[in-house]
Amino acid sequence: MTKEQLRISQSNKNHTWKALCGSHKGIPGMVLHHVDTTMLYRDPERYIKWLPDDLKLMSKADHIRLHRTGTRHSLEAKQKMSQSHLGMKFTPEHRRALSQARVKYFQRLKMEEQVEQAERKMMELRTK
Repeated sequence: MTKEQLRISQSNKNHTWKALCGSHKGIPGMVLHHVDTTMLYRDPERYIKWLPDDLKLMSKADHIRLHRTGTRHSLEAKQKMSQSHLGMKFTPEHRRALSQARVKYFQRLKMEEQVEQAERKMMELRTK
């Protein structure tokens, strides 16, 4: 994709977000995913338009999971991940982190409400 196409694509993406949720920055923790992963190569002109019919609203975690499924970790990496969780104690920092996690949980509930509104808006745009 050329620099000009990338610029147009980003601009169109911002417009799509604004139409869905009222902000060009989108919804925190959410991404717009192109449903047809081959569209970039088959039809780049359509890909850069960011049309609601071609998109799916997903959480960043689900998006990463989608694209990283099948990724393999070395035995060493698996052991390090396992060891990092052994013998954990609830330090003051950890308790603070848990408290902040509760706050984020309630923020996420609010975000999910925004996502539902954006999905309804996307359906409205598709039917037009």
